[in-house]
Amino acid sequence: MKARKILAALSTACLVGVGLVATAGGATAADGQEFIVNGDFTQYDHATGGINDGVTMTDFALTTSLNEASSPNTGDMYDPGRYAISTNAGSLHNQWVEQAGDNPKMVLNGFTEGVQTVWAQEAPGVTCDVPGSLIHFEFTADVANVLPLDQYADGGANIQVFINGEPLGDSVDLTSNDGTAVPIGSNLIEAADTFLIEVRNSATVYIGNDFSLDNLSLVQVGECLAPVTPSFLAATPATCDAIGGIEGGTVFPRDMGDFTLSISPDFTGAGTYTLTATADEGFGFPAGTVTTAQITVDPLGYNLDCIPAIGGRTIGFWTNKNGTAVEKAGNLWAQVRAEYPVQTAGLTTFGAAQTFIKNANSTGTGITMLRAQFFATALNTYYLPGYGSQEFTVPVTSAIDGGQVVTVNQYLQDIKAGWATLDTKAEITSVQNVLNAINQDDPSLLFL
Repeated sequence: MKARKILAALSTACLVGVGLVATAGGATAADGQEFIVNGDFTQYDHATGGINDGVTMTDFALTTSLNEASSPNTGDMYDPGRYAISTNAGSLHNQWVEQAGDNPKMVLNGFTEGVQTVWAQEAPGVTCDVPGSLIHFEFTADVANVLPLDQYADGGANIQVFINGEPLGDSVDLTSNDGTAVPIGSNLIEAADTFLIEVRNSATVYIGNDFSLDNLSLVQVGECLAPVTPSFLAATPATCDAIGGIEGGTVFPRDMGDFTLSISPDFTGAGTYTLTATADEGFGFPAGTVTTAQITVDPLGYNLDCIPAIGGRTIGFWTNKNGTAVEKAGNLWAQVRAEYPVQTAGLTTFGAAQTFIKNANSTGTGITMLRAQFFATALNTYYLPGYGSQEFTVPVTSAIDGGQVVTVNQYLQDIKAGWATLDTKAEITSVQNVLNAINQDDPSLLFL
């Protein structure tokens, strides 16, 4: 479970968000389980082009002819709403692409009205120990236009996958697809006794709504994820004397992403205040739910025995859709690249950086994971006001600034300056651990 802390530095009242924890056992399927039968369409009637696996369903009618024809309204592939399993779309329609090889695929002429179920199967479900548990599914398929782009301009098929009526990622628009395979999606779906897997097409245009489907795969990723009930924790005595990063002139109320922070009386410097955190819509609590904490700000502004008070976002946040949205809104990656060109070398787009972070691990020299944590910390400094100006005590084990009191920004700059000197895995890991602790708001890691 990922707990979301309102003020990690204060150890005061916290909101614990809706999270997920893995539960062992009780599942009829496991990590890597395949749920689709005949996803490559090798089981089909070669004489008619029909699917004969006994489990696949479709709203499309089987073609009356596997031979190229030119007479619509006779039930062949020139009619909307028809399908055939074929190794070559061009053999079915004189305007469709010629495809070499002997790979069978489902070729379809889309409907001109309503949402169509292109392909569907009902699969045995997954049983979990805890009711309401979720399963992470990843769906892949080769879906592509079969009509060349220069022959139409009014749109193409629009494909989306559903499990028990829940969408599995966003829809895939084939309007500008050049015949190459495109990704479909993944999502967390509630465990159920059976899963109805559907591929739907919402496009209704007459020309351009012609496509192929192949290599369908639905794989379970991980085990059952049990829901965690959100709860409020009572305020505990503050362990810090201040709330570093909140300076005179800061505007309140302050949007902290998952909650809104307000202060009373108005913040003017040293003194005693009441902080109030109000949950936002979708945080896992009823909107407007409130928790408060008394804090004392000393004249120094920050007690150096505390983790930065403005919590950072983890590398996981920067690879999910929320991280994508805030980066796009602030053009943050361009700023990080401009300031740290050596550390970000080769990653010209934020999408490339996200892929790098997702694949990062601590094997080898450990430099890959160091870069990933460095990226997250740098992004946090551009995304969260006041984040980079907060001070903390660097553990003596760190190869950079060990035992010193520095700001987050200064630590990043010192890492930048000393990058070439980190020539052993122990040194690289010592710095990566500090960045990880900052991003995780984890004083047990940071203060050794």
